Amino acid sequence: GLADKSTGDDYFALSAAIAKMVNGSLPESLYEVLDENNQMLINYAAPPYSYEIIPFIDVYTGKFDEAAIKDKIVLIGVTTDLISDHVQTPTSYDTPMPGVEFHANALQTILEENFLVEQSKISQLIVIFFLTLSIALAVMILGVFSGFFTLITSIVIYFFSAQPLFNTGIIINLVYPILALFAAYLVTT
Repeated sequence: GLADKSTGDDYFALSAAIAKMVNGSLPESLYEVLDENNQMLINYAAPPYSYEIIPFIDVYTGKFDEAAIKDKIVLIGVTTDLISDHVQTPTSYDTPMPGVEFHANALQTILEENFLVEQSKISQLIVIFFLTLSIALAVMILGVFSGFFTLITSIVIYFFSAQPLFNTGIIINLVYPILALFAAYLVTT
């Protein structure tokens, strides 16, 4: 979380504390995307092990290119599988992400102000209403078979609209609208 609202005291997560240190303050847009627990969704930049990793022994012995870290934010942490500081993320697939890289992604999300927000409940209801209305009308006007084709087309279009919306920072609900489409089709047939 970012702050204790009851006392007004700031308790920053690592990524927020670093972002505040780098920029002098946190972006105002961050406060707009925080949930009721002062948490944000992390917009993962890449799969695990995508950030440059310099082994500690190389730093300790001076066997690394200092230009690689000049004017950059450096996070120090464990990446070995022997230590249990790994988390599953949406970009992890079969390889968990090291904790330090998790923090790097959170920091990058804040610094670039590349925030994610979930589709609002009212927006979900409006989408479900219009999708189900369109399927019901399609079945009543076009018939069962043409209505089924409209159902499948609507599902495909809705499903593939998720990626462009995600690219703009909006996460849409893929479950309830699609279930509502099937329900509308079944009720009107």
